[in-house]
Amino acid sequence: MTQPSTTPVLDTADRRTGFLIGAVVGARLAARTADCQDADAVLAALAGQGIVPLAPPPGRRPAAVALGDGLLEEFLQGGVDLRRLSGRYLQWWREDGFEAGPLLEAALSQMAEFDAPV
Repeated sequence: MTQPSTTPVLDTADRRTGFLIGAVVGARLAARTADCQDADAVLAALAGQGIVPLAPPPGRRPAAVALGDGLLEEFLQGGVDLRRLSGRYLQWWREDGFEAGPLLEAALSQMAEFDAPV
């Protein structure tokens, strides 16, 4: 006899963490399959790897993915240290900075100059 499945009760922090993890994983999968024209091409692009978080591609990472990765790494360390998080963002910006728009550029420049968020 099968047991009825129960849905776990998730608090706000669990939901937020799940959202952030899903966003990063989804962005990486989307980047990996962006040129695919149909479902078969997506399956071929992911063949042998399974549907798992993909390592960031060498070189450029879009701003949303890089910033999400930094925040996720902070959460996985048990909390968010704003100074360490801003350091992660600044390191990405200096090394890559792909798709950092004018507002993000201004905020990161402020953080770099004054060692603090705006």
